[in-house]
Amino acid sequence: MSLYILARQFWVMTPEEILEKAKQLEAEAIRTYMELKEGADAETSELLDFLIAQEREHLHMINDRLKALRILRK
Repeated sequence: MSLYILARQFWVMTPEEILEKAKQLEAEAIRTYMELKEGADAETSELLDFLIAQEREHLHMINDRLKALRILRK
């Protein structure tokens, strides 16, 4: 898929749709990091723990933005 087509998909999405997609991507990243962590050495595992924590923080921020959007739409 070309970058233009990918960008075009986001241009026609609502802000809520974009945030929902971001939530999906963050959750997918967490799952991927957890899978990688299974066979990782101690140093890599520590880095993956950090990345997982960051992704969880991103999920909290996305959820806060979704709440704000829903309040503004009322």
